[in-house]
Amino acid sequence: MSTFLLLTILVGMLGVTIMIIYLTDKIHSIEKNTRRAPGSGDSGPPGTIDERFAGLDGERLWQAMREMPAEGADPQAIDELRKCYEPVLLRHIGELLEEGVLDGRQGIQVKPDELRTIKTSHGQVVSWIPPVEARMIYDLGLDRQHTSQDNLAAIRLRLDEICDRLFASLGLSPPLRVSRVLLPETEPAPLPAIIQTIAPALVSSASTQGNSAGDT
Repeated sequence: MSTFLLLTILVGMLGVTIMIIYLTDKIHSIEKNTRRAPGSGDSGPPGTIDERFAGLDGERLWQAMREMPAEGADPQAIDELRKCYEPVLLRHIGELLEEGVLDGRQGIQVKPDELRTIKTSHGQVVSWIPPVEARMIYDLGLDRQHTSQDNLAAIRLRLDEICDRLFASLGLSPPLRVSRVLLPETEPAPLPAIIQTIAPALVSSASTQGNSAGDT
């Protein structure tokens, strides 16, 4: 009788353990989906597509930004489109980095999704980053969580190397190093808040530089 009770208890404990693991996994999945949902801020109505990108999204948009303008295309219009894409890419990078930081706090590690819906002032657009670089940025977030504030130089350097390569492949040259935006010397506010504040400034600064060059 006692053996039967012991087996019953063990089976019950096993069932509870399986249920806890299942619920933990479901909670984590919900958190991940919440992080990837479009952020708050100044934007168009929910679900509105940012028409500045002419219906392009994901990898198709990335490839369009990489390609040389087609014959007859307005180079100035292409440059303006790239300026619109620059804060989208910056926000995508910041969210990947933050995702790594948050997962590091929970002691977990997943394959980051290279696709992400990014909210803009004109609606939303699906952004894509090559999976190799997406993984590298996510892993830097994991490393950031386990690195003291005094030992961030190597992470900042690596982040800038990756981001310089990404931006250069699209013909972009941000006026600020990405590490100064996403990993400043002082402890930052949550990354999405930083990006919402600084991304417009990046575009404004780039436009100012372009106007100055035109005046000369």
